[in-house]
Parts: sequence; C-alpha cells; structure tokens
Amino acid sequence: MKNVVINRETPIKMRETLIKHDYRIILSDKIYGNKSCIKYHPDIQLHTLSKNNVICAPDCYKYYKSILPSEINLIKGKTKLGGTYPNDCAYNVARVGEYVICNTNITDKIILDYYRDKKYIIHVNQGYAKCNICIVNDNTVLTEDIGIHNTIISKKISLKSYLIPKGSISLKSFPYGFIGGASGKIENNLFWYGNISTHPNYNTIYKIVNETGVNIISLSKDPVEDFGSIINLSE
Repeated sequence: MKNVVINRETPIKMRETLIKHDYRIILSDKIYGNKSCIKYHPDIQLHTLSKNNVICAPDCYKYYKSILPSEINLIKGKTKLGGTYPNDCAYNVARVGEYVICNTNITDKIILDYYRDKKYIIHVNQGYAKCNICIVNDNTVLTEDIGIHNTIISKKISLKSYLIPKGSISLKSFPYGFIGGASGKIENNLFWYGNISTHPNYNTIYKIVNETGVNIISLSKDPVEDFGSIINLSE
C-alpha cells in the first residue's frame, strides 16, 4: 500500500476517495507560526527525495518520526520554517523526473546537496515552487506561474511546461490558490482536491493530461481547492 501525506483539514469524502484507491493516508502536522491557511499544508513541511527517503522541516520532525511507517527514512532538515514568505519555502521543492525546480536561494541545504550530482536543478524566483507546479509525469508539468513557465521553456530541455490561467482555484484567506497545491500525482493517477471538470480551463488540462496516459481523478464534486500538494512518500 502506498503512503501519502495530505492536509489534516482535507474533507472526509476526499480522504475516502484516496482510501478506495488503496492509498494509506497520513495526516499532516500543524506548523505553529505559519499563516493559518497553510499551517497544515504538507508541501510546506515535507519533500520526497527518492523512494522512501523523505526530508522534513525540523519543526515537524518529531511528529512525522512517530507516525511514518518504519520503511520510510526520515531526514531532519536544517532550515526551521518561518511564519511568512519566503521563510516558509525551504522544502517547497518540485522533483519532476530528472529535474528539480526550486528557488535555490531559500531551499534547505540538505536538499540541494542531495540533488547536486543526481538531478538537473532549475532555479526559479518563485519560492512556492511545488505549490505552483502540477506534475503530470516525468517530463510534463502544468503551472499558473509565468516565471516558472518561462524559466523552464528557456532551458530548452525535454521538460514540457504548459501555462494555465490563474485564479480559478480557491485557498482560504488568499485571493486564489495554486494548481500544484490542489493536486498530487501518485503512480499513474493525477488526483485533484475537488472536481477538476469545474475548472474553466478543464478542456485544456484534460487534453494535456490525457495525451500522457495519466488518469485524472477528482476527489469530490466540490470546486477545486488548494490544500497543499499530496505528498507521495513511496515514489
């Protein structure tokens, strides 16, 4: 059974959909001092380095050490999380196939050292890199962030970036949420916190994802909401 970390405030009906697909749910910790709307967001707290190798902020190390399965190698990061941007972004890193996308100026040193000889690191100015990137497969991403999109395109690499208009995903206390924080890819399934078919750009999203052979699964019938990216601990 695959282990996934989701926001502690994720509605029960969304959790039940994940469970029906044979995923073991681990609820996120609470980060004191963080803005109330993201204090439970797992993509702020954790980053999967590789299969069963996970790094987390020291703020929540004790909690995850006590709750994660024994096969997970949990590493305590060096950077303690701050309550405001960009001091809460040290672990908000997107690993996409052979690429790692993050703001290298604020990413935890252990993460950067781990990837330095293993992956192609792409620096972006956006601190919330993982929040702003929906990973479709190892060489395809969706993003609403024009800076991230333009940076990827400028590299002229095999990674494909598709720009989706922003503003149609909700996030409590914010004008809008982010496409990466509203989704999570596990195996060949791309899950959404809510009904992605209600998104005004659904036809574009569907076409891109469908061409990769990845399945789109909505966790509920509600409008899509940013709860923080689903973290797959086993991939």
